[in-house]
Amino acid sequence: MPGKYPQPDRDPLAGLARQVAHGDRSALAGLHDALAPDVLRTIRRRLPDAAQSMSVLRATFVEVWRMARYHTSDGAVRGWVNGVADRRAAERVRGSSDADAMYEARNDLEFAKLLGLRRDGKPTGRG
Repeated sequence: MPGKYPQPDRDPLAGLARQVAHGDRSALAGLHDALAPDVLRTIRRRLPDAAQSMSVLRATFVEVWRMARYHTSDGAVRGWVNGVADRRAAERVRGSSDADAMYEARNDLEFAKLLGLRRDGKPTGRG
């Protein structure tokens, strides 16, 4: 009988994505840990500069945090996050203005706060 028992996630990251959608920062850290190397490769295909790539990586996970509640599929989390990263990298390649730089700085700060990091990437010491 379909629907009688909960179906396991086809994508093991789907559970983390659902937790992120409910505001779980540790789940965001889990997604970041699981996906960052792959996402960074996606970004580096368009944007070879290491510093800009790291900034786009942070912006990607800030957007994932903000948009997770709208990601309705129980699968393809990796594809969704890589798509966000690819779009962000393409935007960066098209050029950046002072307004873009300010937006990126805000994303960097928000990313650090979400994962409990200082701006230099070191833990804040808060648990």
